[in-house]
Amino acid sequence: MSSFPIHAFSGEATLTTTILLIGVALVIGIGILSYVAATLGNYRSQLDLVNTFRYEAGNIYVNTILYDNSTSTLWLLFKRLDGSIGNYYVIIESGGVYLNCSRIRVYNPLNDTNGVLCDDQEECVTASTVYSGGLKGVYALYSSGVTNFESYARAQGYPLASSIQACRIPSVCILTGKRGVCSDNTIVRVDLSGLTLPVRIHVAVEYSGVLYVVGTYAPF
Repeated sequence: MSSFPIHAFSGEATLTTTILLIGVALVIGIGILSYVAATLGNYRSQLDLVNTFRYEAGNIYVNTILYDNSTSTLWLLFKRLDGSIGNYYVIIESGGVYLNCSRIRVYNPLNDTNGVLCDDQEECVTASTVYSGGLKGVYALYSSGVTNFESYARAQGYPLASSIQACRIPSVCILTGKRGVCSDNTIVRVDLSGLTLPVRIHVAVEYSGVLYVVGTYAPF
């Protein structure tokens, strides 16, 4: 009776094992490459996002026009340095209290009949609420990345609250229907009656339906 040499089976087993190991190595290698590619892609996306927010932070100009002690009214000037037409987004707090959007009004020169700002109800439109909820529902540009607004406020020593409102302020060029480059100043009236100092204006931008605070302006 003929028989196959034992070493022949041993050689086939070694070859099969080698092929299996190579296959496993290829699968692991492809998995690692996919993970690295996904990680790099996510990093680039985060970097692009941060750069976008830094650009916005450098483009949105906020300054104090006047604080009227007699009426506890703060007048602010908003302007986009790149001349684009759009909305401004703010979260304002005064003396540790986050303001409702109903305290913020925007001057519309088209409805001004006597040159006295906001002496008539029609001259200033009320800012609209785009977010109302906890601090973690808004994000903020902080250090070299993005964090939630609660962590940002805690790190900066700003007050915390169970609920805040983020407000949309339309550019004056939106209110007047101006097209093209917007070089006009948007004037905002903030009612601070019953509140104390300090005042902080947290300026935000909207990205994919989410608000990101890109800077904080303290008038005084």
